[in-house]
Amino acid sequence: MKIINFIIRVLKRIFRVFLSDRYKTAQHWDQTDSAASSEYWWNFKIIRGFIQKEITGDAFQTWHQKKISEKPGTFGRVLAFGDGYGMVAEAFIKRKDVKEIVYLNISKGEGIRFKNLVEKHNFSIPCPFIQADANTFDYSSLGSFDTIIDVGAFHHFENFEFIFPQLNDLLKPGGIMYVDEYVGPSKLKFERPVIDIINDWLTSLPGELIACSKPVTRRDYKKIWQQCGDPSEGIRSGDLDTMLRRYFELVEAVSFGGTLLQPFFFTSNMIPCRLNIENWHRTDAGRSELERLVRTESELINSGEIQKDYMYYIFKKRARAHGN
Repeated sequence: MKIINFIIRVLKRIFRVFLSDRYKTAQHWDQTDSAASSEYWWNFKIIRGFIQKEITGDAFQTWHQKKISEKPGTFGRVLAFGDGYGMVAEAFIKRKDVKEIVYLNISKGEGIRFKNLVEKHNFSIPCPFIQADANTFDYSSLGSFDTIIDVGAFHHFENFEFIFPQLNDLLKPGGIMYVDEYVGPSKLKFERPVIDIINDWLTSLPGELIACSKPVTRRDYKKIWQQCGDPSEGIRSGDLDTMLRRYFELVEAVSFGGTLLQPFFFTSNMIPCRLNIENWHRTDAGRSELERLVRTESELINSGEIQKDYMYYIFKKRARAHGN
């Protein structure tokens, strides 16, 4: 009987692990690569080119590339979150002043992608990968850093009050933190006027681009969040801008759109599906409407009629972080 009870306890612990949000998040990103998603708003070349032209003056230059060339001092020792592809590799290649890259992610799959990046560019520096839950990890064990880079990871974090004071402490005096983030409504809780505009688009766009013009509601987006497979998706994204500004000293903040385009292209994942995604990529009508929609979104953001959901930030160390 004692052996049976022991086995039952062990099995219960195993089931709790596999049913935990932490495990679900790790599993989701082990199997998901948003850079390969045809319906993700940032993966449309026309959208990306328009926004990059607005921000950097060059449709083919990213904000990351521009900031790498402009960075004062050295990149030195770098702590990276969610950057399995880009800015840190670009810095190593272009600047030649990266001494070490520490990459932290909850997903083993993301770690493998980072390892592949390291091998592809033949990094000649230490590049340890740490698989850990950012919400509970003891950052003091890592030592200090010259640079911190976040590309789309922070909006998956929940425990800002625990994480950000530690990251501020890790930054050396004069250190820089680059942040590329979604700061829109938590758990995809989109409201008016965003939903109204999306419904207007669904009824006014060419028929070859629309699979179904049925109006969308907040409930539709709630279902997308519930079914996305990642319980950390935008868990506190609506608080992120405020919390970053509280714990770090802001140097620069630039909007790069997505307030309408992200929820609009999410409608291709709804039931019924609202968009013929292939036609958005392959037809003249698709390309023409992409140009029009990205301009419309930019005008509405710049006029203050809709909020800023995606932001590039540069922060530096705050002399004394709030909450410490």
